[in-house]
Amino acid sequence: MLPKLHALPTIVCSLIVLAATVIPSTSANASTLPAPTDFRVTQTGFDRLEVAWSRVSNAELYRVLVNGVQRGAAYDPESTLTVTQLRPGTTYEFEVQAGRSSGEFGPGARLSATTLADDEPPTAPTGLREHLDASGKSLGITWNASSDNWGVSSTYNIYADGRLITRGGAPAPWTRLTDPYVGGLSCGKTYTFTVQAFDLNNNLSPESDSLSAATAC
Repeated sequence: MLPKLHALPTIVCSLIVLAATVIPSTSANASTLPAPTDFRVTQTGFDRLEVAWSRVSNAELYRVLVNGVQRGAAYDPESTLTVTQLRPGTTYEFEVQAGRSSGEFGPGARLSATTLADDEPPTAPTGLREHLDASGKSLGITWNASSDNWGVSSTYNIYADGRLITRGGAPAPWTRLTDPYVGGLSCGKTYTFTVQAFDLNNNLSPESDSLSAATAC
């Protein structure tokens, strides 16, 4: 009887180890969400693209990547996103992934999209004139704003005798020609001024008509 009693612990230990090896692992997010379908561009602009996709069952949110970098997210049931701050006439690689709030995302749907090109310059500034105080003393120059197919920058190039002296402010209220940021002008001297607009893609307009004016002292 003694040999059988000594063998019993070995059998029990073997059964315990065997039982431990067959316990399956479980995960609350074991299933992977599929890639969204019908991924498409719905609006195209100079500096933005809007994309849309079909909703994925059980998805809580979607993230959109541009050239591999996340640029935005939409929470279900939203299924569109507009990505801004893009460059005109540039092709980008878009990807959308369905995910859960836990941070788990499935595979992505991909597409290439190109923003509108902008090679059109603004119109030339018009109405270049002196800005006078109540006594008729010249305080600076002003002009009428240019127009553009996309958008004109808030600054203009100002030239004196053909030399670029500053990127001045918008045409309202006016540009003071004796401020320190206007370089190289002498007090009380007469110059021939022109102004040139540039748009958000740095396309330059033709120069305005010229104006002969003296700087204030």
